[in-house]
Amino acid sequence: MGVFREAESSGVAASVEDQSRTSTTTTTTAGHSSCSRTSTTPIMGTTRTILATRTTRTATRIRLTTLLNTATGTDRKTAAIRLLRSVLSSTTAPSGTPGFAILALLAVALAAPGLCSSARASAWELDPAATRIAFSVKNLSVAYVDGTFRLASGRVVLDDGDMSRSTIEAVIDAGSVDTDEPERDAHLRSADFLDVTRYPTIAFRSTRIEQAEGDHWKVTGNLTLRGTTRSVVLDVQRSTAEGSRASAHASTTIDRRDFGITYSGYAVGKQVAITIDAVGIKPSADAPRG
Repeated sequence: MGVFREAESSGVAASVEDQSRTSTTTTTTAGHSSCSRTSTTPIMGTTRTILATRTTRTATRIRLTTLLNTATGTDRKTAAIRLLRSVLSSTTAPSGTPGFAILALLAVALAAPGLCSSARASAWELDPAATRIAFSVKNLSVAYVDGTFRLASGRVVLDDGDMSRSTIEAVIDAGSVDTDEPERDAHLRSADFLDVTRYPTIAFRSTRIEQAEGDHWKVTGNLTLRGTTRSVVLDVQRSTAEGSRASAHASTTIDRRDFGITYSGYAVGKQVAITIDAVGIKPSADAPRG
């Protein structure tokens, strides 16, 4: 009890749970003036608070260790933010204690890479002149018809802190289809195939980016062709990056019938293999577009 008394006499404020219950008993003796006896009983809530605080800190340390050893990227950021909120809202961990401050700082450190990743994002404009978009269709079940498209515009935003937050957009000029045979190209532009009069562009927008093996990335996105949008998956390999220029190779295979191109003329193949050799240029002033 001396500890509680010393705290009170020194002017240190104690919490309600740390205060003592004080009761006064008055005893009257015949012929003598009454005297009083003061007894003090400690509250058990203080002990419970201390134990709960220690338990909370121990559990939080375990969760922090697990995050450090297992979680990465977005998962790590999300879990760390959730943990930080839990620490800050805890009623059993006094916010002024060193232990609480350390736990909060650790949680912030875990969350920081994800929170600051957008500051490390870089924008790249795809170069239409240097980017090559090619396709190949098996014809007559033995021969292949190869052709190309021209890129109209494209933009890649890379988030070095969390690649899953990166985005890829591209617009292709459908009317630029070229198989090195004018009559066939005219047929491909007609309503039997691309119907470029009604649908002059082919567009792609990424929805998810995941790292695969080595330097390969799995890019899922929406491809809009001939007015129909379907989800496709690109296998992307980053090849070179020099200064303000970078290049990458991407490939995928689609079924033209999924996009409403159902022409069943003379032995025309259904599977279309697409390869893209993209070249990106980083603007001198890397600022978002207005």
